[in-house]
Amino acid sequence: MSDTWQEELHPRGEAGKFAAKAAGDAANRMAALKDKWPKAEFSGDLSSDEINSALQHDRDRHRDITRAFSHGELSSDEVKELGVSLGSNLPIKLDPDRDYYHVTTGASGVLESGLKTRDELGGVASGLGGGASDTISLTDDPAVAQTIYDTMREGQQVARGEIKPIDLYNAAFEGKGAKRAFAEDLIRMHDAHHSPGDPLPSGMDLALAERRSVRANESSTDSTVPRVGMGMFFPEPALPAGAEGFNLHTTADGKTVFGGYVRGMTDEEKLDSRMEFYKRFLMVREGAGGPEDPLFYMTDYHALAAKPVEDIALLKVRATPGSQGYRMSALGEIRVYTGDVLKVTDVERRPMSSRHVAPEVSKRGDKEETAQLARLSKAKRAA
Repeated sequence: MSDTWQEELHPRGEAGKFAAKAAGDAANRMAALKDKWPKAEFSGDLSSDEINSALQHDRDRHRDITRAFSHGELSSDEVKELGVSLGSNLPIKLDPDRDYYHVTTGASGVLESGLKTRDELGGVASGLGGGASDTISLTDDPAVAQTIYDTMREGQQVARGEIKPIDLYNAAFEGKGAKRAFAEDLIRMHDAHHSPGDPLPSGMDLALAERRSVRANESSTDSTVPRVGMGMFFPEPALPAGAEGFNLHTTADGKTVFGGYVRGMTDEEKLDSRMEFYKRFLMVREGAGGPEDPLFYMTDYHALAAKPVEDIALLKVRATPGSQGYRMSALGEIRVYTGDVLKVTDVERRPMSSRHVAPEVSKRGDKEETAQLARLSKAKRAA
């Protein structure tokens, strides 16, 4: 009997032949892929220009491999074997017959040239979000898409100062957009040991009033204001207009000096403070039964504030057949590595849902607003 009698008599023998052939084909394919996308070679005697060139080669290689993955030209296993990580996220094939959603702050540009990653746009972005610059974030959940859209619109109003920290605090006190009031949760983001009835933490009081505390021994802040006494005090005449000094001392020659002062924030400080306050607000609102926090970060607040309102839109998109991405762990989020696999089918500029914070544009002066804040804080602490 021949040496192949087992294969001739057992049907699994033929399957083994096919498996061996498939393995050989896969090995040949991988060898070809590695030839197509070779890794840069590094050695100890490379010049700085050669090192930079090698690093750029690897960045370009990473871009080409991940985009090939999203086009469906590579499997996730092949991407991994080529030395490119998709992280611990779940690779998925996109359904070309299903609607996906993306919220953009550049609707006019999308209509002109299609949806692009930040890298494909040359690194330009002006949304609340961030994430990897080489991916586009989608969701397959229309309710999540509405939440992200609402938050983008609301975030722009915060960046513009149309919604102020005091408006957010009021909304938290009333439980706006949530199942219960969450002002105390918001306060504890500033002071974890705060108890109901205690005065507001000083940092939160200042954020609500949009004022800033400056201490003389903080050399990085207001560095142009002169100091005395080994840099530990501000002389009274040096205080900026409208500032209120604290930690008063009288020198031996009868002059008044302060350990610090409180002043109104600059426009730049207001923008940063408002947006940081808003991010805390989003986090605790979710915890109180409100909409999911989209976890925004890495934001160009100035660009967001300057965007025309009509440029913020909810896009409905379809994926090209065979395209792939990977699913994140929250918000039904899916990411793809290029806009070339997406086609925009609809651009919607919806009304905001009733859960958002209505802007209350105030024309009050600083003193009147600070007094109103003090009255409000006292009343709510007593409530």
